[in-house]
Amino acid sequence: MSINGLSQNRLGLVVSKKIGNAVKRNRVKRIIREYFRINRHKFPLGRDVIIIAKTGADSLNYKVLKKEIEKIQDKFI
Repeated sequence: MSINGLSQNRLGLVVSKKIGNAVKRNRVKRIIREYFRINRHKFPLGRDVIIIAKTGADSLNYKVLKKEIEKIQDKFI
């Protein structure tokens, strides 16, 4: 996370072709965006949040992705 100087947060996603075809990559992005939308209040204002999905992310469901993001989120907040 980095400070963006704005009164809102921004989300950046990187999902490479190693994840799978376009359908799988878009599914991963939708799940991450949904987590960010629901948990927007957990992030301090004015931050850029950048998430890089790694190989195997396409096989995870929402609950598992949520736990993985929360593990990382606790380190930066």
